[in-house]
Amino acid sequence: MSDTERTPQGTARVNSERFNTELEAVWYAANYYYKTSYQRGREYIGVVFREPNGRFGITVRGDGVCFQTKVRVGDVPHGTIPTAVWHTHIPATACATSFEGKVFMLLLSSFDFDWDEFSGDDRALSDNASKVSIKRWGHRIPIYLVTATMIKRYRGNNLPDKVWHKDAPSQMRK
Repeated sequence: MSDTERTPQGTARVNSERFNTELEAVWYAANYYYKTSYQRGREYIGVVFREPNGRFGITVRGDGVCFQTKVRVGDVPHGTIPTAVWHTHIPATACATSFEGKVFMLLLSSFDFDWDEFSGDDRALSDNASKVSIKRWGHRIPIYLVTATMIKRYRGNNLPDKVWHKDAPSQMRK
């Protein structure tokens, strides 16, 4: 596996693994990138894309801060179509490893931050990207939230979130 190739706009790296379904791609991202995201105290985010042969791949960015990162949904390899966004959510306790996290920890110490729920920004990202995607490719852009033990999908349109439970990455606290 390698993720040294850059996307055309240079905002993310392209993972070399390919998958049969969108969910397989997200599941891989959840298991491969979550532990590093947790250890670095930063969100990781990427786009799931579909190649002309029907296989799926992922992009990845690890340059976010504790509770936020940016993604360009259209920055995928040439000839592919974006189908979803995936991103990690880490608990506030993991944020203490970064400077931004220490500041957030001070601010959030009296709140119960729901790190296993979609934020308003997460839902807006999916909804806004979907407006363009529906016109261009005829499908919505769901967003997948990844924690150590869960994958959750938001598709908008008042559809219920779908949740899959999984084992934590090896040697990882829940």
